[in-house]
Amino acid sequence: MANAPSTDNYVLGKGVIFFNELLNNVYQGERDLGNAPTFSMNIALDKVEHFSSRGGLGKKDKSVISKVTPGIAFSLDEINMDNFSMLALGDVSSVAQAASVISAEAAVVHVGLRGELAKRNLGMLYAIPFENGTVIAVPGEIVTGSITGATATVVYVDGTVATGTIYGYMSAPTVPFTQDDVLTGSIAAAAEVLGSTAGVVASTSYGYAVVTDATGTTVQAANDAQFDATLKDAVIGRIKWSDTPVDVADGESVLVNYYALAITYDVISAFTKTVVEGFLRFVSDNAAGAQKELKIWRVSITPTGDTAMIGENWSTLGFQGEVLSDMTNHPDSPYMDIIKLT
Repeated sequence: MANAPSTDNYVLGKGVIFFNELLNNVYQGERDLGNAPTFSMNIALDKVEHFSSRGGLGKKDKSVISKVTPGIAFSLDEINMDNFSMLALGDVSSVAQAASVISAEAAVVHVGLRGELAKRNLGMLYAIPFENGTVIAVPGEIVTGSITGATATVVYVDGTVATGTIYGYMSAPTVPFTQDDVLTGSIAAAAEVLGSTAGVVASTSYGYAVVTDATGTTVQAANDAQFDATLKDAVIGRIKWSDTPVDVADGESVLVNYYALAITYDVISAFTKTVVEGFLRFVSDNAAGAQKELKIWRVSITPTGDTAMIGENWSTLGFQGEVLSDMTNHPDSPYMDIIKLT
């Protein structure tokens, strides 16, 4: 660092923030918070002042700092789950969903509207190319392979009587049909499988569920209960009831049958914490000016400002931190160290 005056002392600040959260008195390790558009220090002071009473107007003749409250403020624009959990004062947990066939989930029809289902990632569809048979066109029909013995429930059929594709979900999703498997339907005639099947895949074209009444009897046309890929219904686990249903009525209580793919996803349980506290380190990488490291022993972080979920500019997460004293571990410098990097 050059002696003043010198243009070498001017600073264009850049750098990286690391945070080591303290949970249940155990530090979790320093985490890079990602790109930080802003980082600043601030200091609030309380003073005790003395005024002379020797005559005339009181004259201030002593001023002593009685309290010091250092603070920091920063913003982040890498909105990952860990950073978002700090904003929401929450914890991040991982949820593992196994692939499964969901049978007879209770639902109520709301014509033209959507309803939430118990599972997410509703790929659900098994593509079965077939030839030389009668189209098995009844939603809810069970087809069985003559070679593998595997079964599938029909959701939708695309094609002609001679050739086409059945879209359905497997009762045993890990067991595919094979080439030349003859599919025997519980209602319609048989059809021979063409080649190997595509496997259990998330569909963007035929996102339908099978709807039955309380007795298990299929009561709906293929497109009465849909998963709209455009609005991420299949991803978030939501059903779209047709604007013009054929076989179901508004307000009707039904049972929904569908396939849920395996998925692991993170969830933030928001506002479960009253304190986010830990060690914070800032390491500068200035475009101009001397480089420094800030080591803040204890900082209590709280969210501040607005986070734009819709907007024309990059969204940011805003935080402020109150720097707390740590006399126990750092009696000579209880708040922070500011270190010049060479």
